[in-house]
This record gives sequence, C-alpha cells and structure tokens, in this order.
Amino acid sequence: MNYRPLGQTDLKISALTLGTMTWGEQNTEAEAHQQIDMALDVGINCLDVAEMYPVPPKPETQGLTEAYLGSWLQKNQQRDRIIIATKVTGPGETFHYLRRGARLTQRTNVSVQNPYNLLNRTYEVGMAEKVTAAYVQIAHDYQLNPSQMALAFVTQQPFVTSNIIGATTLAQLKENIDSADLQLSEEILTAIEQVHLQQPNPCP
Repeated sequence: MNYRPLGQTDLKISALTLGTMTWGEQNTEAEAHQQIDMALDVGINCLDVAEMYPVPPKPETQGLTEAYLGSWLQKNQQRDRIIIATKVTGPGETFHYLRRGARLTQRTNVSVQNPYNLLNRTYEVGMAEKVTAAYVQIAHDYQLNPSQMALAFVTQQPFVTSNIIGATTLAQLKENIDSADLQLSEEILTAIEQVHLQQPNPCP
C-alpha cells in the first residue's frame, strides 16, 4: 500500500480509504468489523464515515455506521492505527432528526474529528449507458476487471490523495483493494481519455 501526505499535515494516508456507508443497512456490525480488519491488514489506515450514514439515510438507522466503528475501536483499542474522516450534514427538512441523539464522541469513542468535508454529488446522477459501456469495453480489451480499472484510474490521478472504496461483501472489498496494485499504462490512459473527449459531460 502506498501512502501520501494529507494536505500540509504530518499525516501519511493510504492511497485507498475504506468507505462505510453500507454499515447498518446492508452490513451488520460483525461484517463492518471484518471489513475494518481486512482493510488494516493490507495497510489501509483511513476510514470515511458521516453522521447521516448508513445510506439510504433513515432516522431509525442514523448513526449506526459510527456506532459500529466505535464498537470496533472499543474492542480493539487501536485508535492510533486509523485516520477517521467524517462529514456533517447541512440543515434541512430531510435530515430534521439529526443531532437530537447521542453526540459523535459517544457513538465512536473518538474525541477528534475533521471539522467539515464539502462534497458536490451533482455529477453522480444520470451516467450515460453508452459511456459506461465504452469504458467497460476498454477494460475487456486489456483483460482488466472494469471496477478495478476504474478505481486504479482514480487512484493514479495526481490530485487524488486517497481513493474511497466500499463494498458489501469481503470478496468485493478484496477486489477493490487489489486495484491498488494495478498501474494503468499510458496506452490504457489514452484510451480512457479518448472516451472522455468524445463525451466530456456524460451526466448533465
């Protein structure tokens, strides 16, 4: 696993970060703990959580993701091995139930967290099927797993510090983790770029 400096801090963060948004909805507490164990075993040292998790957000499950991380930390006493990235949710009627219960520190047993993380999810909607098919075809042409090719492409970008991966099964997680060992050639990168030039905004 490669490690990169996190901004201007002294922290070294793994090239892959473990995403957690399925914990508490698609994944049980035991499965969440297994994912953490697998991630740490291969050198991943960052976990990404959010106060609204799991997804889809619901009042009855809100906070379970953080709670599962907290129970793992309490059981293993290995806080020094993990960098925790978190996100707060802005005000709005959709999330009126947030911040009425236990504080983050009570759920996760963690006293330090990131103050904020701003994300723009606009371009996650409406991905054109023909563009997706073109990228999948490139993967097949070079005998690559499409998911691993996509993850490797993101991880290789010079502006990316850590690529957030996630999975609902350990098999999926291992497949995603293995993308860290994949270095895309200039030939493959050029093929990917050609698809982008043909359709630079596939999800307007």
